[in-house]
Amino acid sequence: MLHHFDKLTGEEQQIFSFLKHHALLIQELNGIIGVFNHISKTLKEKGLSRETVYMGIRELRPLSRSSFPRVSRAAKECMDYLLEEARKLSTKKSIWHISSDILETIFGVYKERKSPNALHGVTPYVFTCACAQYKYAPTFDEVKSGIGRTAHRL
Repeated sequence: MLHHFDKLTGEEQQIFSFLKHHALLIQELNGIIGVFNHISKTLKEKGLSRETVYMGIRELRPLSRSSFPRVSRAAKECMDYLLEEARKLSTKKSIWHISSDILETIFGVYKERKSPNALHGVTPYVFTCACAQYKYAPTFDEVKSGIGRTAHRL
């Protein structure tokens, strides 16, 4: 909109005048949102692996040197996060599926079948996914560990 502001009618310019006051922020966000979206799409399609992490870092590195402090900080924090997650991979060839789409679909279908009230009774059943691997009542730490293992398998 800012690029075409001069082509707007007087009334339209008045309506969108607030954009000019926030032009710097808009410029900063435009620069980083495209990169974040591309990294997110790649991770959803290819999973989290050392290869995809380093691809993301290569894309973020120029932004980390931005003259805009907010862009630079956001890029550095994202790079740190990716490196932190990469350290959790058990081998150099490990790939984690990280898209929430499958989980959301599974639990959405389950909630729809389970009850006419979509918010009723889901939480207790979700924990059974993590607890199903135990033949006895698991401890809190075992449940927590099971949730982590379940998430990585899905």
